[in-house]
Amino acid sequence: MAGATAEVLLRQSISDRERELIESYIQTAASAVEGKSFWVAGQPFVWYDGTADEEELALDILGLNPRGVVGFCAMCRGTVSEAYLAMLVARIAQKLDGVIALGGHIKSLADDGILVMEGRFEGAYGDYVTPEFLYHWIGHPKFRMIN
Repeated sequence: MAGATAEVLLRQSISDRERELIESYIQTAASAVEGKSFWVAGQPFVWYDGTADEEELALDILGLNPRGVVGFCAMCRGTVSEAYLAMLVARIAQKLDGVIALGGHIKSLADDGILVMEGRFEGAYGDYVTPEFLYHWIGHPKFRMIN
């Protein structure tokens, strides 16, 4: 059963160098890697890359007009896999100067202490956040990945 997902939105389509950077980072963080599947502390994940969808292409998200996407999916549910997923996408977004698409809104989970922080753009179908915002959200007692 698949768990939460998140995407890192990029200013341009992913380059071979950026793909190598992602693969290298996953190799250092994972206990095992098989193609685009990998395991972190026994938790299974997959990743993919591609172009931004039509809705994302039309947006200006926190100063970024997305063209490329790197997506990650936890292949199980639970707070541990969600925390690993969040840390992974935050780190990749930092490395690639991207913005994170959460796939849902955190306002139903978070309190004003999180919601008023800079680094969050509320879109029609979900929140887009900076890596710094996501690091703060990971440390919040009500932290959950959305979908």
